[in-house]
Amino acid sequence: VSPDGFHWTPFSEPLCLHISDTQQVAYFDEKLGKYVGYFRSNYQRRRSISRSETEDFRRWPVPQIILTPGPEEMPSDDFYTNGYTRYPSTTCTHLMFSSIYHSDTDTVDVRLASSVDGIAWNWVSKEPIIEPGKPGEWDSGTIYPSPQMVHLPGQLVAVPIQGNSQLHNEYWRSIFEKNYPAQNGLGWAIWEEGRIAGIRAKQRGKFTTLPVPVSGARLEMNFKTGKAGFVKVELLREDNSAIKGYASADCEP
Repeated sequence: VSPDGFHWTPFSEPLCLHISDTQQVAYFDEKLGKYVGYFRSNYQRRRSISRSETEDFRRWPVPQIILTPGPEEMPSDDFYTNGYTRYPSTTCTHLMFSSIYHSDTDTVDVRLASSVDGIAWNWVSKEPIIEPGKPGEWDSGTIYPSPQMVHLPGQLVAVPIQGNSQLHNEYWRSIFEKNYPAQNGLGWAIWEEGRIAGIRAKQRGKFTTLPVPVSGARLEMNFKTGKAGFVKVELLREDNSAIKGYASADCEP
């Protein structure tokens, strides 16, 4: 522990009976009034993400699994690190930039999960939100995000990342082989304010928003399509029936 981040004192006893060799993230949750930690765990021999909470930082219960690869995941994929953070200046927008290890290609990319309470989590998408760079670049093999997400000038938000040109297991060659070519570095993964993720359809797509109260006279959409693509919109009542004159059939593409 440290009172200033510069001078540290180690505890004489372990905090938690738990085996892990990667990133652990702990913070104080103001709403729960407890310390919360996210950890690496193994479930059915698959790397997974676990969670624990405590009122006494010196004593942590055994972490419980919250995200683990299921039957919809590739057998070669593991949830490697959690990369937990909160959206800047919020207390109920919990984000997890999890590094996903693909043992078939030996690469590591990043997927995003979200939660409103830090307990129940959902993947925003199964697609990576941060991908490795091009071959030969410093981040072409593995990427590991770190807390915390911060604001940057120009209405931007960002998380720090560590990148390596080596593949996951190739790292050991750079340790034991003299002059083995390898690059690594630190950088930012950057998004526009409030634009971390969006909805994308590879071909035809459709979605309905939650009820949105509207007081103005104009609604605007932010979208992008291919050259032959188009978007149509309709307005619904609370029973999901289209408002006359505002159905998708009435909308000009």
